[in-house]
Order: sequence, then structure tokens, then C-alpha cells
Amino acid sequence: MPGPSETDRPRSTSRRLVTGAFGMFFIGLAGAIVLTVEGSMSLGTVLAAAAVGILGVEACISAVRGTRSLLERIGPLP
Repeated sequence: MPGPSETDRPRSTSRRLVTGAFGMFFIGLAGAIVLTVEGSMSLGTVLAAAAVGILGVEACISAVRGTRSLLERIGPLP
């Protein structure tokens, strides 16, 4: 019988705070992308800001729920 998966275990408070902080950072980064663009916004700029913002919102929601966020699931990137 397999043991409990990592998603079944409760998340520690410090891990949830770090996940929430990274989520807020990514939301701020999405805002910075939009604010620092010079000239007219292109489709690429909007898509990049939306992707970063969605990852940030999802990380904040995951921190509140105590589950793993998408940023944690993709693992450490090189």
C-alpha cells in the first residue's frame, strides 16, 4: 500500500508564507512588466504579463489552501 502523497500532507506555515510571498512577487512583476513597457503594448507583452500574473495568483491561492502551487510542481529549473 503506497504512503500518503505529498499533496495529502499538510503544508507548514513557513512554506505557505514563502509560497504566498512568491505569489505576491509574481503579481508585482506582472504589474512591472505592464508599467515599464515603452510605446504601445504588443501581444507578447500582454501574454507575458498575463502568464506571470496568473502564476502569482495561483501561488497565492495555493498558499491559502495549503496545496502545492504550479511553481512548485515544475520543480527547480536550471
